[in-house]
Amino acid sequence: MKKILWILVGLFIISCSGGGGTIEVTGQKNEEGKFYVPADGVSFIELTIKISSGSGDIYDGTEVTISTDKGEFRKDGQTEGVLEVVEKTVNAIVSVKLYSTDTIKGEARVKIKFSDPYDGTSIEKTIMVLFSDLDVGKKLSACNFSILCDRKNIPALKEQNMRVECRVTTQDRYGEHVNVPNLKFLIEGDAAEMVKEGDKFFLEIDATKKPKDVDPLVSSGSFSTSMCGSFGEADSSLQEPCILDPIDGHTRNPRDGLVTIVAYANGEECFRDTNTNGKWDMGEYVEDLGEPYIDANDNGEYDDDEVYADVFQGFVEGAIEGRRDPKDGFFSEDVPIFTYTKVLFTGLYDENLTGFRSQDGSFYTGYTGEATALSCGGSLNYTFEIMDNNMNPLHGKGENDNLIITTSGDTVSAVTLGEKYRDTLGMDINENGLVSFINWKKSVIFPFGVVSRVSDPSECESAIEYQIKAEFNSNSDSNSGLITEAWGIAGPVN
Repeated sequence: MKKILWILVGLFIISCSGGGGTIEVTGQKNEEGKFYVPADGVSFIELTIKISSGSGDIYDGTEVTISTDKGEFRKDGQTEGVLEVVEKTVNAIVSVKLYSTDTIKGEARVKIKFSDPYDGTSIEKTIMVLFSDLDVGKKLSACNFSILCDRKNIPALKEQNMRVECRVTTQDRYGEHVNVPNLKFLIEGDAAEMVKEGDKFFLEIDATKKPKDVDPLVSSGSFSTSMCGSFGEADSSLQEPCILDPIDGHTRNPRDGLVTIVAYANGEECFRDTNTNGKWDMGEYVEDLGEPYIDANDNGEYDDDEVYADVFQGFVEGAIEGRRDPKDGFFSEDVPIFTYTKVLFTGLYDENLTGFRSQDGSFYTGYTGEATALSCGGSLNYTFEIMDNNMNPLHGKGENDNLIITTSGDTVSAVTLGEKYRDTLGMDINENGLVSFINWKKSVIFPFGVVSRVSDPSECESAIEYQIKAEFNSNSDSNSGLITEAWGIAGPVN
């Protein structure tokens, strides 16, 4: 049974008569003496109705009709309700549960009627039930509102029908769970849709749509394609790596795969209750949010061309339709609030960005690269690097996906790896949504060594070939199979 968010503060009894019959109603009341239920889309009020006749006892099974023009009647276990019910008496009593179905405040007109079983007189009564604000603190708080998907790195640019579970935390300021029936989402580029199944949410990705193509980050001025290739240089303002696509020449950079997911619902903004009086006071810190928006350029603030939800009208004084209403500097206890997460859509590995790097810095891609010469009895350190065409690290789709590095050659051996792809964004994102590439993990990197088993120079007078090969082992991914390989020489080194 769903948690009831109201507090029982007393009983309110109302009765009426028509002919010789009466109707008495009991239920929860607020401090003003009104029947009430929180307008949260989840809570309910139970109304107990007792009827009587001036001519004698009420027979069990006497029908009582109850209707409402707001909310709905539901029985325990039901997820959908009705506006009118007919209940049969037991000991002259019936009871119904009137549920809140949205977050719109107002009053419900509840009509109750029955026919006197002795003379057929129609006995009727109307009561008002207030759909009110939640009790103080018992509403969704931006302090405890978050969304996190099971995977950060999603191979959505190469796999069809990708579906990832995302977990949404909705709690009040005291850390108690709050049911939020009107949770809504914004997703960057409309590249996916959030679908609710029971109490779970799933990110269903549209393979025909791509994340928004964004310019690389720069510390000052505007981006120019001439900057690509200068990432990491001391005199460059480029703050994000980029390359030019060899086919169409447009810019490719890691944030081209980054997708922002925003969740929003009615609640209260987060504040620091310094004096612990249970309310916000002037001077206390408040995390003032403004209207929900997608921070597509990842700079931690709203820019004019970014998508937003125009939802402040009716909640914030002075809100204007058709523009993004900013922060107002004050605490709002009943306003649309939002939270977000970022995930990375990755694709197939790029042959030009995937290969072996030897200890001398040489990088071998494709299938015909000539690997570094290996001395007789010596060893070499290699790394295998793999990324997609946005320069992002790949992630396998299945739990058992791994990468195998092998060598061939009678006199050469290497450590065989069974490394798993890592669920990483590659880039760093701080709590304010700012993206940094200072510690950029530009690819999935697997270190390994190649060792010559022959130590006697007389046994390797002529050059001996060796081969290193990378293979992605998976039963669930279209990347499965040979990725790249390179050949080298094991023998005397001049």
